[in-house]
Amino acid sequence: ETQMQQRGADLTCICWNIRGINSPIKRKKMLTYLKRQKVDIAFIQENHLTDTEHFKLCRDWVGNVFYSSFLTKARGVDLLINKRLNFKLNSVEKDKNGRFLLVNCEINRNKIALVNIYGPNYDDSLFFNNLIMKLATIGGQYVVGGDFNLVLNPFLDRSSPKTFSLPKAAKVLNQGIKDIGIIDVWRNIYPNQRDFSFFSPKHNTHSRIDTFLVPQHMKAAVMECSYLAATLSDHNPIRLSWMIDSPQPTTRRWRFKNHMLKDPEFISYMTTKIEIFIDANSNSFSHANIWEALKAYMRGHILSYSAHKRKEQLARQLEIENNIKLLENQFYCTKPTETSNDLKSARTALQNLIMHKAEKDILFAKQRLFESANRPNLYLARLAKHIPAKKFITAIVDSFFFFFFFFPSVLSSNVAIGIDVSMPDRARQILLLQVEQTAFAIVLHLIYACK
Repeated sequence: ETQMQQRGADLTCICWNIRGINSPIKRKKMLTYLKRQKVDIAFIQENHLTDTEHFKLCRDWVGNVFYSSFLTKARGVDLLINKRLNFKLNSVEKDKNGRFLLVNCEINRNKIALVNIYGPNYDDSLFFNNLIMKLATIGGQYVVGGDFNLVLNPFLDRSSPKTFSLPKAAKVLNQGIKDIGIIDVWRNIYPNQRDFSFFSPKHNTHSRIDTFLVPQHMKAAVMECSYLAATLSDHNPIRLSWMIDSPQPTTRRWRFKNHMLKDPEFISYMTTKIEIFIDANSNSFSHANIWEALKAYMRGHILSYSAHKRKEQLARQLEIENNIKLLENQFYCTKPTETSNDLKSARTALQNLIMHKAEKDILFAKQRLFESANRPNLYLARLAKHIPAKKFITAIVDSFFFFFFFFPSVLSSNVAIGIDVSMPDRARQILLLQVEQTAFAIVLHLIYACK
């Protein structure tokens, strides 16, 4: 039995400076929040992850993870792609500073470039000049999302502007936006309104430094753009929805959640429903038909109960988030101490609500790992599927790379260029020593030939 999952015709993107997700609990809370927002593409900044840690995000609804990392646990940007999207990767470009990531792809057969940036927190006009030059060469559809660390309009985008003059980086970005025909999506929808995405306690000011940019010809496709409440980070996430062709529907199998048997309210509810069904049908059909009908009847009520509980929790969470957004707006205007305390209390209540679900999901994940252990089952096969490809070294790049590249046939037949990392350390050391000795012999031969 399957359930059809039809996606809508709109693509939902969220841009969010998360201020570090090294904690498993915070990673889970972030993924749960994005899932609840029904996000298709997430632009994440300041993840503070290293190269090997980004794939921890590839779980639950995330099908693809693309990243740009810094040398230390700082900066870092991610693009998270929903696995339900009809996604095809064409190319990836990124810098070495954890500030720029460009993914050329096809989504539902539409070619599009996704650009995620984390702007320098100092006046770096060269960074934005390079960004504009890169966008000018893309053409077609593209979406730029990120934390720019600057405002484009001091009067509207900052609560208490000390000066209305723009730094060089903002001037370069403003001029580039005009030259290549880009729009600030939120500002285009709300030309005279004020909303903010970051509060600086040090300067006691609010500013709008997180935003989405799209080319002019995509303006008609934009459906909605808004700032959400600041919950897990001191930055407000910004959500963008725009039209795109619908993919083909997918299917999934329904499974009963065993933890519901520990809910007394659920047990009482289902007992009542089963008694009603048996009283109405006990003398009507054969026992086999009653049993088959009862299973379908129970599944319908289980789905109904689960949906009701989920809606209750989401309604509570949405109520708290709306209250946080309302308190933030009051705090923007007056900054009273009472409002600040209420805002902290509301955020704490939301953290506790999200924390409970995150801890439960992590517990269930550990339980699945414990039950599966190292048995040769489908779950282990999926985990181990890509390990050999990740561990295999296709080439050795060192001071002798020139000779490996231009004279591969000179190497002896017993020296392998592909080295499996899983082999014993002693065997790998001997193999590398053989490679170096062979390369050294090639060097001596070439020197002798030149003489």
